[in-house]
Amino acid sequence: MPTETPLQRAIANRFTDQTGHLLLDPVLLGYIHTVLASCNVLDLDTLSDVTTVIAPLLHSNRITSSLEEAEEVVALLCGDAAKFQTTTHDTESVRLISEISIMEQVVALATTREQWQSTQKARNLAQQKLDYQVAQSESRARANLARRIAQGKATVFEPQARVLNQVIAVSQASQTRKPTEGIVLDNITIAYGGNVLLQDCDFRFHFGRRYSLIGRNGTGKSTLLRAIASGEVACIPDREHYRLLYVSQEITPTDDRVIDVVLSADSDYTRLARMEKVLLELGELLEEVDPSEGTLTIDQLSQALHQSVTELFPEILTDLSSPVIGKLLQDVYIEMEERQISDAKARASKILSGLQFTPAMQIRRTKEFSGGWLMRVSLARALFMEPHILFLDEPDNHLDTHAMLWLEDWLRSFPTDRLLVVVSHDTDFLNHFSTDIVLLCNQKLKLYSGDYDTFVSVRTNELESLQKRAEKQEAEQARIQTFVDRFRYNAKRASLVQSRLKMLNKMEALIVPEAERVAPFSFPSPPEPSQATLLEMRNVEFAYSQQRLSGFRLTDINLTICADSRIAICGANGSGKSTLLKLLCGTEKELSGVLVRSASCVTAIFWQHHTELLDLNKTPYQTLEEFSPGESEQEYRRHLGSFGLSESLIFHPNYTLSGGQKTRLNFALLTFRTVPTLLILDEPTNHLDIETRMALAEGLNLYQGAVVIVSHDAQLIQSVTDDIYVVAGGRLQHWTGDFQSYKQSLRDARSG
Repeated sequence: MPTETPLQRAIANRFTDQTGHLLLDPVLLGYIHTVLASCNVLDLDTLSDVTTVIAPLLHSNRITSSLEEAEEVVALLCGDAAKFQTTTHDTESVRLISEISIMEQVVALATTREQWQSTQKARNLAQQKLDYQVAQSESRARANLARRIAQGKATVFEPQARVLNQVIAVSQASQTRKPTEGIVLDNITIAYGGNVLLQDCDFRFHFGRRYSLIGRNGTGKSTLLRAIASGEVACIPDREHYRLLYVSQEITPTDDRVIDVVLSADSDYTRLARMEKVLLELGELLEEVDPSEGTLTIDQLSQALHQSVTELFPEILTDLSSPVIGKLLQDVYIEMEERQISDAKARASKILSGLQFTPAMQIRRTKEFSGGWLMRVSLARALFMEPHILFLDEPDNHLDTHAMLWLEDWLRSFPTDRLLVVVSHDTDFLNHFSTDIVLLCNQKLKLYSGDYDTFVSVRTNELESLQKRAEKQEAEQARIQTFVDRFRYNAKRASLVQSRLKMLNKMEALIVPEAERVAPFSFPSPPEPSQATLLEMRNVEFAYSQQRLSGFRLTDINLTICADSRIAICGANGSGKSTLLKLLCGTEKELSGVLVRSASCVTAIFWQHHTELLDLNKTPYQTLEEFSPGESEQEYRRHLGSFGLSESLIFHPNYTLSGGQKTRLNFALLTFRTVPTLLILDEPTNHLDIETRMALAEGLNLYQGAVVIVSHDAQLIQSVTDDIYVVAGGRLQHWTGDFQSYKQSLRDARSG
């Protein structure tokens, strides 16, 4: 009987339940072992192929509850296989060697990477010598020209002088540093429909700065960035020399794999990968032809391959021979080496790992992910593309605290020769990376140097000073007007009256911006404040089906929620925060332990994805009426109004609402005709502007019931909650410090 290998034992352990029963048929187990043992599981393409083969088998045999869970199990199996592989693979080298070997001519032309680097060094040295010789020649020519001009012979050489001066000017221009002004807005007006967002605006965004663009929702921040990125507003000098990327709030899911979407941000990678694929397909066809012919004909190409060759290599349509194809493939690999294309996948995978994408997730299609994960894909594209000008529109939405810290660090280290503009409403986040705050207000952009806290201080002093000046001016105007009214018909004082009138007319109007009223959040409170226990969890354990395979389990959960509790739940995405909320509200049932819910516990829960479920063609009024029919129109209006949805909004389609207004509508739905004693909120601040976040915090502080919040918003957590619990490693632990100390512990763990 053959000896069981370590990999076979590891695979068997993965598919053995707690009673020691093997969940897989031995034949299928052997098949999985053969697949894993015969391939390089560290290569993403190979991992994709392995997942495509094994995951459906696991799911169809009811080993997992979903195909996504099966893919995660395959990733774990590949991790096991990687530990036991005896040969260290150079993924890129193995791939290139195996593909080049399809043709003898390609083998003859292909050399090692070190040889190509040596060749390239020789080429660089030759180029340096040539540049030196050209420079010496130009120097001698200029000296001769100067000597002839001194001898009075300038007229003969005027054309040459002009050419030399042009050469010198071009050379000097090429050596000057990049202009600091990256975006130049001169007298720009932007209107959307009948709404003017910017009016005669002048502003400069400079390279080397990290701007935070702030302002109320609806003032036009996203519209401005889209207009610049699309070229609708021509405001970037030498635009063709810069890579610009705009990462929007809304990401469109597709059938493309996550890793491929990230790689597609590099046009060189996309182009060279396609060229390589076409040439290798031609090489495979060459292996099938008669060696005596040694060439292909157009008739032997498929329609798709013929079209690709026509687009990429039209010059070889008349000569599809081995030497020609081999030489082109050699050139492609040289360019790949020069542009470091061979490292692209590893770099893209590393970036995705930083954003918490497992290897299995990296090869899944983007349409399988929620909005939060799609935002991470877009962030990964931005990090991979390394644009000269980067616009990020609310990148912190849906990110957990771990990912936020990672993003903060990356933004802080954004290259100093590039330009960054970020739209965000998380003030703690803005403080960590901003060099400048740009306020969009009253159809103008205004610059404030420093982080957000500095902006608040300067802006407050500015408005107070402006208010004092306006009051002083108003008093002076009143004094002058009194004089004018008193002596208007006095002939002796006529000249003085005219002088005072001129003074009035010359006074510049000082307009103090009025603080725009933010609609409140009015949560219905329980009739009597209490400290009684609403809900208690004692030694609760929970796992989804087949948790033994995926490894997810909540164990030994202990939590007491009183009528006046204010609790924040923190932890990484996927750690179990949402599962814990489902246990609290009763949509999931614990496997063991005790969960006691008192008769007075009335729960209302807000899920972050609720806004995605709204019928956008209906109005807020219709939405509430269909949600809970039978009430009077006055009651519907009153309740919507208590959450800041005014008469001007409730009869307009939901697609016209901002993200914050959709959030208000969802709060109105979950509290209608009920008085909750426990509010459970899952990331409630997504898409809310700074002022609305403050209004939400105020509304929650006025609410007399218990509150449990899952959030990464430092301001909300610090202003509303009293206790912090952290979900990690399948357990719930009470954090004894504040939210800032929790964030610092995560930073320390990352740096350690």
